[in-house]
Amino acid sequence: MLSALLASQSNTSHIPDTNKIDSTSNNNTLDSTQSRMKSEQDSAETASPSSLEVTPDTDSKVYDRTTKVAKTGYSDHGAHAVVVDEESESSGDVLSECDEELTATNPSQWPQESRHRLTPKKRASPGFGLRHASSSNEASQLKGKPTSLLHAALQQGGIAASLSAQDVPPVRGECLTNPSDPISNDGADNTEGNLIVHEHDLLKIPTRKVHNHSADTKSFLNNNDPLGVTTFQVMGLLGQGTFAQVFKCKNLDTGKICAVKIVKNKPAYTRQATMEIDVFKTMMKESADGDPHERGSESKETRNLKDYMVSLLCYFMYKSHLCLVFELLGQNLYELLKRRQFRGLSVGIVRDLMKQATTGVTELSQRKIVHCDLKPENILVVSDEVTQAMVDSNEGGKSKESDKGLRKGNSIKLIDFGSACFEGSSGFTYIQSRFYRSPEVLVGVNYDSAIDMWSLGCVAAELFLGLPILPGVHELDQLGRIQEMIGDMPEWMLDQG
Repeated sequence: MLSALLASQSNTSHIPDTNKIDSTSNNNTLDSTQSRMKSEQDSAETASPSSLEVTPDTDSKVYDRTTKVAKTGYSDHGAHAVVVDEESESSGDVLSECDEELTATNPSQWPQESRHRLTPKKRASPGFGLRHASSSNEASQLKGKPTSLLHAALQQGGIAASLSAQDVPPVRGECLTNPSDPISNDGADNTEGNLIVHEHDLLKIPTRKVHNHSADTKSFLNNNDPLGVTTFQVMGLLGQGTFAQVFKCKNLDTGKICAVKIVKNKPAYTRQATMEIDVFKTMMKESADGDPHERGSESKETRNLKDYMVSLLCYFMYKSHLCLVFELLGQNLYELLKRRQFRGLSVGIVRDLMKQATTGVTELSQRKIVHCDLKPENILVVSDEVTQAMVDSNEGGKSKESDKGLRKGNSIKLIDFGSACFEGSSGFTYIQSRFYRSPEVLVGVNYDSAIDMWSLGCVAAELFLGLPILPGVHELDQLGRIQEMIGDMPEWMLDQG
């Protein structure tokens, strides 16, 4: 019994202590884990940033702002707008492929060439899709469907349709202004202040800035839209003088031909041109006013005045130049004599022409208006047909028949009221061309509408002779020629001069 108890105690002494073994193993595991983490941390600090690529979780969906915009197809705008590469918009196929690429929820799965394109499509604006459309059908489809309120307004107002080939400005022709070197007014004017104009140039003026003058202006403009544009196309040069240059133009809205007088861009000439407008306004006002009992005779005077004076249709400002639009007439009497090799006209034709001119000057005198520059260049024939008839007169034994044909109706009209003034308010002393300058102007006394009658008499003699009757070289020579032909000057004129 005792021996068995001793044997059991000896066996128990060889069994290890499990608690002690577990504690020791745990301590060893903790030490190894801490040493491994420290080594990994040291290696991470020394590693490059590019090697730390975290593998995204493919099971979870990434809904950042860019991907959500791509999935919904909404084109973002504003301060946080997504920029689209213009090269990616070269065709519609690339855009469709980009849609499929960007449907992936994981950004790392996107192709490298598509990562910088954050938006699948850019909303087509007017003209954007038309440049990159791959076919005509696609272009017409983009053009037909408005993509914004502005695009719809442009289509509805017809503005988009007006941007066609016919609105392309024509090629500029030869320069009609001499000299043609641009000096002032942002390169629009030359050294003399004239507007540099080329053939086929377009003068575009807002209709609201075109001032109507005569009753015929409404039919001439034919544009009742105050927001519209009136366009004149230059066809050629009619003449160039001291104050302005005159061009033959066409109203593209109505197709009617007119003469546009473009005044020099100088304050003195602009003020004188406004005086010309005031003269035409006075003629219309005097015709409208008057005694109601004499309205019948007043309307007759109005008709006669219109028959003997050029009609002012409208006026406007264009590039700081005052422009006056007149009806287009034929050649002047100087060009008529030139075509006849300066052979004078018959007495019958001269009588009829001077009768019409005298009636016009009389109408001006009744309204206290002085023309101040009557000469053959400022008396125009109403049409080229009448001019040709005068050129062919006195030739081939047809003088009597042609003279009778010319005496039917009015043949001439007075033009160029740029030097005109009102009696009593004459501010210029150097007026009238030298060959047609009256003694009052030469001496320097006050003048009235009588000086126009003197000029008209000189024109009558020139039409009959073919050459000027008093071709003075200077003012003193002009006075000597007058005294030689007519006689000495009156004493009162010399005293007041």
